[in-house]
Amino acid sequence: MKHKAFTSDGWQWTAKEHPDFTLRDIIDNDFVILVNITEPPNQPDDFILKRREAEEILQKGFERWVKEPSKRDINISYGADNKHRLLMYNDYKDLLEKRKDPDILWQ
Repeated sequence: MKHKAFTSDGWQWTAKEHPDFTLRDIIDNDFVILVNITEPPNQPDDFILKRREAEEILQKGFERWVKEPSKRDINISYGADNKHRLLMYNDYKDLLEKRKDPDILWQ
């Protein structure tokens, strides 16, 4: 499970062991629950993704980030060895909204 505060733009991961695998030992029935802690008094939103799907999103976002660094990230190393990964809420908002219903994962 990963959570983010309403003041944050996305969920953060650190690559483990090998920089190409943020989520190790993935099998078909592994899931990640993303919790968006919304501004009070609203209830948090939660989204369920297959771990493989989350891994693909994280790696695709990382590849884009290395090629097109943000101006606000001036103190961050942009090399492929950087272990920081982000799943940005606004980039995947439409997909995440579909992932509020856990039944969709079995289709």
